[in-house]
Amino acid sequence: MPALSEHSRRLHEVSFAQAKHVFILIGPEGDFTPDEEALAQEKAFHPTTRGPLTLRAEAAAIASLAMVGHEVARQG
Repeated sequence: MPALSEHSRRLHEVSFAQAKHVFILIGPEGDFTPDEEALAQEKAFHPTTRGPLTLRAEAAAIASLAMVGHEVARQG
C-alpha cells in the first residue's frame, strides 16, 4: 500500500517470506484518507513509501509491481 503517511516503511522492511499472495492498494494522487489508511491496516496492509517522489496512480501501480517483484525475488 504506497502511502505518504508518517507510518510508511520502506518496502525492503516488509517481509514477504511467508506471503502466499501479495495485494497492492493504489490510492488517489492525493493519498489515502486517514480512515482509508486505518481500514487498510486493519486488513493487514502495510503502508510503504516509494521514495521522495509522488507518482501518478498509473505510474505508482507499475512501479509498485516492479518493486514488490524485486523484493519477493530478493527475499526468496
